[in-house]
Amino acid sequence: MRANIMMGKSGKRPVSIIGVNSTLNAVNTLDLTKPLDTAAGDLMIVSLTLSSFKTITPPAGWVLIVNNSYGAIYSKIATSSEPSAYSFSAATTISGAIITFRNAKIGVLGAVNTGTNTTQTANSITITDNNSLLLAIYSAGGSYSYTYSVPSGFSQIAYDLDITRPSFSIMIKSEVNAGATGDVISTATKSLTSVSNYLLSISPN
Repeated sequence: MRANIMMGKSGKRPVSIIGVNSTLNAVNTLDLTKPLDTAAGDLMIVSLTLSSFKTITPPAGWVLIVNNSYGAIYSKIATSSEPSAYSFSAATTISGAIITFRNAKIGVLGAVNTGTNTTQTANSITITDNNSLLLAIYSAGGSYSYTYSVPSGFSQIAYDLDITRPSFSIMIKSEVNAGATGDVISTATKSLTSVSNYLLSISPN
């Protein structure tokens, strides 16, 4: 999977999504396969959802961006000698996804929203760079067998919505310019529990 953002007035190179892989409902250890064509200098993001609140042990070199009970995000800049897969461990059931971006850096992370009704909100952020990518990440550690609506302008790129806890959905919007995004709202087909929702921007590098 590849998606490009047109080069903006800043003259920065366009951001590309190189690939996305996910692993669902792993017990104690979650293995995520590195997306094909990941190269040195690429930005890798891992989003994890846990069915119960446990300590996560990441592989060496991964940096924690946020950890809020049932959801966590890690990042890493790829080197020239990356393994084919990465193992994250916690004493519970884990689902997650790994996304590789090129010509990219971490932008702005929003405050975590933990609402438990059917209206799921990822709180607004103020993006600092034109032509950013915007990720909306919805995690529900205690819920299963439901769907999320996809907000206008977004595409769903990874999800776990099966009959086993935990569950998540990652949605992405391209060509987002600097400024406030507004809250990004998705409607679930039932009330959710153990929720962690956030927005994260990926800026051109």
